[in-house]
Amino acid sequence: MRKQKIVAIWCAPRSASTTLFRSFSQIKNIRAIFEPYDANFYFSKERLSDRYLSKDKSDKKWNNYIEPKIRSIIYKKTKSGLTVLKECVFQASNYLNFSLIKDISYNIIIIRNPKLTLTSLFKFKKDFNEIEAGYTSLNKIYNLLQKHKKSLIIIDATDLISNPKLYMKKLCSFCKISYTDKLLSWPKKKNIGFGGQSDFYKRVLNSEGFLSLICRIPDTSEFSNEQKKILKNAMKIYNRLYKKRLSLD
Repeated sequence: MRKQKIVAIWCAPRSASTTLFRSFSQIKNIRAIFEPYDANFYFSKERLSDRYLSKDKSDKKWNNYIEPKIRSIIYKKTKSGLTVLKECVFQASNYLNFSLIKDISYNIIIIRNPKLTLTSLFKFKKDFNEIEAGYTSLNKIYNLLQKHKKSLIIIDATDLISNPKLYMKKLCSFCKISYTDKLLSWPKKKNIGFGGQSDFYKRVLNSEGFLSLICRIPDTSEFSNEQKKILKNAMKIYNRLYKKRLSLD
């Protein structure tokens, strides 16, 4: 059996990462893993948030969903030898160190203007915090990848959506995967990942290809002081990464 090739899509929430994941999932015989650290962050005995935990906290289904279990899922051998995983980096906060990235073959960081992502995020939950906004963790994994000279490419969601065929060709070339136009469309899907946040992904689950994104920068003056603080930090990180993104201009 050939050595497993793993492509990781790292992101902050609301960055069109699920659309990119669904595109890669169309590759023949690929093993696609959606947010494997989600349950660890929100439901396990190591959880860092009780946001989605049942009120009586009686559901022990994910209690032991910790690193050995997660790694056994990610690194399971397949006949094709090809796996793609997508993760909001903050959900891997318990393991945000070299062990998280050391066996990843190709790393893709997808970014999007935080004024857009946070406006969307706060519509779901006004109390999403600095960690869940995702940019602090995104910055940490970028620094890790740079420090250990791991294979990395950064793309902006707006660029990807504006010309998906060209950018997918570039990403496939980066990952040493054969491109096909089948990556530009897919069937609708009822659920994804662990199934606990289907409303969060409703639009992309109902999609059959790359959807247009809102690009007009929204007014954030109505953000709370805490939200403005989160936005300010996120913009610093975004601007840093934006300068290093793949640009086909």
